[in-house]
Amino acid sequence: MRATLKSLQDINTLSDTVVYGGRKPKSGKPALPTTHILELQMRKSERDRIVKELKRIKKRKRILTQRLSAVEKEMDKLLAEVNKSAQILRGEKEEVKNPGRSRKGNMVLEY
Repeated sequence: MRATLKSLQDINTLSDTVVYGGRKPKSGKPALPTTHILELQMRKSERDRIVKELKRIKKRKRILTQRLSAVEKEMDKLLAEVNKSAQILRGEKEEVKNPGRSRKGNMVLEY
């Protein structure tokens, strides 16, 4: 069996543990009705926290996606500028769009 290296995201932390799930009462005393209300309130607050966290994650994902597309557009512009400056340095005056073909009038010449 081959061992693999774990990244920091693969290691469980305190935030990965389930806090309220599956607890059993430690004493033999019967549960009071107020205990159920308290547990219900704790589950409700945990659910609300999880819903808020999911909303933050969705918003963060949307922001990151927008920034990624903006960065890609900037990269395309910079790449075009680099290609243009490289052509100038090589001494090419105009960009050859289709090498091997030249168009004169309505006739296409191939060489």
